[in-house]
Amino acid sequence: NNPGTTTLSFTDLGNETIRDNNTGFIWMRCILSNVSGVPRTGATCNTGTIGNYPYCNSATNDCNGGSGTGIYGVFTGGASQSSNTIWKACNDANTNPSGGFGGRINWRAPTSQEMVTILSYLGNGGKPHSTYFPMAAYNFYSWTTTQFAVGTTLAYAIWNTTGGMEDQNKGNLYAVRCVSSP
Repeated sequence: NNPGTTTLSFTDLGNETIRDNNTGFIWMRCILSNVSGVPRTGATCNTGTIGNYPYCNSATNDCNGGSGTGIYGVFTGGASQSSNTIWKACNDANTNPSGGFGGRINWRAPTSQEMVTILSYLGNGGKPHSTYFPMAAYNFYSWTTTQFAVGTTLAYAIWNTTGGMEDQNKGNLYAVRCVSSP
């Protein structure tokens, strides 16, 4: 979606997931909790502790399979880097609960370009569309897999109150909202 030029269109699938009718992506309605692979719950996504996770690998472009493009794959950064990161947190949703969250088994962390598709630029100040993605008013970042520049220790995160994309240190702990490809 280009800001101000595309009409947002979402469908609540009734299983805590939202389909973006423009892109076909399936999104978790709520950000992940502090239990890897398990989103927060409740009408306003306020049940459960917000999960805060570091980027996949602080020194490389390895996230969601090594390319940083958001394509789901095997983490190649080594076990020590993959434990308790945004890659692992979203990957755990593929088996938690049994059969995958929302019946899907290709959950991953989104790229910055994908994250922008759920932002409402018309009358919502550029934050995640609050009707479908509650908690947009809370002040926290959500990670994307997009690096600031290849080989740096910075990656992009979305500031949930404004939708602004900012480069952040990969060692910082932030929330993540997982996406599933169509």
